[in-house]
Formats: sequence, C-alpha cells, structure tokens
Amino acid sequence: MSPFARPFIRGGLMNILFIFSDSHNAAYTGCYGHALAETPALDRLAAAGTRFEHAYCNHPLCVPARASLFTGRYSHELGTWDNAFPWTGHAPAWPHAYKDAGVHLASIGKLDFQPDADHGLAEEILPKYRRSLDIHGLFRHEPRLPPRWQMHQDARAAGPREGLTEEKFDDYKMAQRAVEWLQRDRPLDRPWLLNVNFTMPHPSWPCPPELWKKWDARVKLDHLGAEFHERFERLHPYHRSFAHHSCGRYADIELIRRNLAAYLAHLEIMDRNVGRVLDGLAAAGLAEETLVLYASDHGENCGAHRIWSKMNLYQESIRVPLLASGPGVREGCVEHSPVSLLDVFPTCAEAQGVARPAGARGISLWGQLRGDAGAARNRFVYTEFHGNGMPGAACAVTDGRVKYVACSNARPMLFEISYDAHEMRDLAADLPDAPHTKELLAQGQAWLKEALGGETPESIDARAKRDQAALRKRMEADGTLAAEIFKRGYERRADKLVPRPEFVPAGQKPYGEPL
Repeated sequence: MSPFARPFIRGGLMNILFIFSDSHNAAYTGCYGHALAETPALDRLAAAGTRFEHAYCNHPLCVPARASLFTGRYSHELGTWDNAFPWTGHAPAWPHAYKDAGVHLASIGKLDFQPDADHGLAEEILPKYRRSLDIHGLFRHEPRLPPRWQMHQDARAAGPREGLTEEKFDDYKMAQRAVEWLQRDRPLDRPWLLNVNFTMPHPSWPCPPELWKKWDARVKLDHLGAEFHERFERLHPYHRSFAHHSCGRYADIELIRRNLAAYLAHLEIMDRNVGRVLDGLAAAGLAEETLVLYASDHGENCGAHRIWSKMNLYQESIRVPLLASGPGVREGCVEHSPVSLLDVFPTCAEAQGVARPAGARGISLWGQLRGDAGAARNRFVYTEFHGNGMPGAACAVTDGRVKYVACSNARPMLFEISYDAHEMRDLAADLPDAPHTKELLAQGQAWLKEALGGETPESIDARAKRDQAALRKRMEADGTLAAEIFKRGYERRADKLVPRPEFVPAGQKPYGEPL
C-alpha cells in the first residue's frame, strides 16, 4: 500500500473539504433552529462539530463575495464592486499562497471569477466563470432605476415543472464529480483542499413536481412572520429603493409563500447533494481525518422586508451558515463571536501550514474550533454593498448583537438584533435621541472607522461609481453593453434602462410606482 493511501496528516497538516453553497440564508437550516427546513446532512455536520451562530458574508452578491473569500480583501480594496467586476486572479491571494506552499487547492463548480485568467488554483473542475457581466450596477447614477421585472417573472415561475428531477440540476453533477475526485483523483503525495461549489439554493426555483407538492402543502401563510408583512413606507430610503428595483415591493403575500416553499425545496435538494459528498468522503476512508467546512456566499430575503434576492444589509441577506467538523474540532458546540467569510481561508491555512498572503484579512478560527482558552476572536465584522438598486454605498458592522449600517449621504440604520432578530425596529429612525441609541451609534461609528481606515462610505462610493461609469463606457464602445441590457429584459439602448413591454406585468407601469 502506498504510504500516502491514508489521509495526509503529517506534522499537524490535514486535508480539507470545503463545501460552499449559493444564497443560503442561515436561518433556513435545521441546526439554526428553523421549524420546517429539512437539512439532515448539514444538521449532522453541526452535531459532529461546531456551528457559528453569527457568521456573515463580506458582500451580499456572488462575484464580490467570492472574490473577498479567495483574496482575503474587502470589495472596496479589490475594486470588485458588483457582478460586472469579477476577480481577475491578481495576486497576492490565497490560491497563490497555497501553490507556493505545495498544498493542492482544487475547485469544483461555480467560481464567478473572470475567465481566461490565472487564479492560482491547482485544478478548476467544471468551473462556472462570470462570462456575462451584469450591467445593472453600471446605471446607479440614474435617479431612479426601473423595477427588475425579470426578477418578478422568475418569482412567479417558482413552483412545479413537469419532467424536472433532482438529477437534472447542475449541482447533482458537481456532487458526483466531487465524489469521484475524493475516491479516485485526489493527490496521494501532498495535502489537499477541495472546494466544492454548489449553485443552489440560488433563484430561480423550479421544482420537481412531487417535491413541490410536499412543500406547497407544508408552508402556510401563518409561517410568514412580521418581516414579510412590513410596510414599504417603513423601510429606510436605501432599502425602499432596492425593494422597488428587486420587485419585492410588487409581490403579494401568496407569491411570497410560494417562493418560500420553492426555496425550502431547493434547500432540501442542496442538502442531499451535501450528503452525497460527505458519504463519498466516508467511502474513501477519509471522513475521520479530514476537516469539513460548510458555508454560503450570502443569504436570501425571499420577500422579507419587501425584497427579493439579496444585495441589501438585512440579516436575511448577509448572515450565512458556517459549520466545521473534523479532527480536533469540538463536537456539538455553538460559537457566538462574530465571524465572516474572510476567516475561512486563514483557518484552512493554519491547519495546512500555508503562509498568509500579504494584505489578507481575517483570523484563524482554529482556536475556537479546538476550544482553546484565549482563542482569537473578532470584535466585529464588516459587510458592504455597491451594486444596483441602492443610491450609494452601504457599509455594515456588527458583533452579532448590534448592527450599524452607514449609507453614503443618507442617515444610518441601527438594529439591536439580539432583541430584534428580524430587524423590525430601526433605532436610528424610531428612537434617535434616546441615550441608548446614541451609545450604540457611537459604537457602530467607531467600528466602521476602524474597518475603513482612512476611507469613508462617501469616498468609497465615489470610487465605485467612477469605475462603474468607466466600464459602462468601455462596454458601450465595444458593443457589449446593448447585448447585456437586452439579455436582462430591457430595450437595446445604452443611455438608460427601458423595460421591454413583454416583461412588464399586466396592470403595472414600466417604471413602477413612485418611491
């Protein structure tokens, strides 16, 4: 037998399986307390290891979230402002550090990086790159973006689709390929990290008929809490703008219920694929000696706060699941200190002897996973958004108890989420003069200043809009702008977004109702 036939644990090093999903709102998981969600594979992973209660993405949008994960840098440091600015692979980044250390870093599935670039990965298997640039963020200078009626159309299409089976989703292929890699293709002469990227439960949500029947019957209107009934007029102006643009403003409660049922159905499918990969790990004889991590790139509102999709600073959008299990990891534990996706690769790197690339942020969570006294902990974590639907930069800092959101050239938001989990009371608006509010505002402002160094939301917003305007000009000059605009449901013109009539629902105005 080869001396490397067993998992590579030598001198403290180990192998790592990192499963990364898309749009998984942490609250919709059994181990996080959801009453309906069926996620037995993830629940089993949590029971065998450690669950992080307050984990956050660093940008609630696919391209920038994944760029921050792999580089250890904030979006405003990278210039990955939205889904039109994919990471180009420029170093220093974690994949390059892994290459230098001789640890095999392989990825299967969605990356959302710029294609035809060196990302530093040893293997990119069945990769999904960002080949089509989302042009919505390039029109942020307009005083009022129209509703994204394609999103409303996707919401209305959630439900049963004849002939659809779980095996027809791409994630099934990704899971099968991951099992093959673990059992047949993994390196035997060096440590490895396998990153398996699923696209579920990202919308849209067509469902196999029998699975839809199950969830349609199970999800009742009574399951929709106050956050799904919030009045549009109560939202912060930034979130009103996005609720209008995402079409959540135009969804009735039954449409929201149907989409929640479809979302839970897709979560069940995604969890089964996670289970397939974990079973493959066990079948290869690797389960007891491999660190397993699970997280998601961002959350999903599903109609909460009148919002479809993510791309906002509510908990539904920025809070993500983070689970860890494996050698040395405490079993059945819950960690309450704030963590973010920036902490994933530092944790892996400590386990595998990889040096941190220059400028990379984040802390290793190994101490917390082992239960070490004095383990490193974040005091707060930072999230930002610079994409379409919001008038300017939105920057959030939170410790899992309080969340402060700074909005460029607008009033801030403040939520005491330890008492108001669904953020139904914005203290900055409802109790601005209360001493407690002022104390929390001051704390949030101090955290934000520390996170941003010498920058401000206004200075970052100016840079983002400058880069977005420049990209718009380049795309207009090379002829790609009009094509991307048309692809997303608008007329072929470059001066503004004009919804095509076939996408505007009956009885609605092309630009919706006044804000």
